[in-house]
Amino acid sequence: GRQAIAHQVQRTAGKDLNVSWQGVMRIQTPRSGASFWSLGDVMGQSLQAETLALEVLQSLASESAE
Repeated sequence: GRQAIAHQVQRTAGKDLNVSWQGVMRIQTPRSGASFWSLGDVMGQSLQAETLALEVLQSLASESAE
């Protein structure tokens, strides 16, 4: 079967949940640092998320090719 892929953004508040990520390719990105008055470095955040996602997806593609 196919492996699930999940995008997890670093938590900013609230309770940590004990979640099993077994069998899930997880793309983790840091929190944005945005505030009510500013979205922060949106372009930089997008590029960082893209880089992190590509690493995970390339890993998944390599596993599929084996």
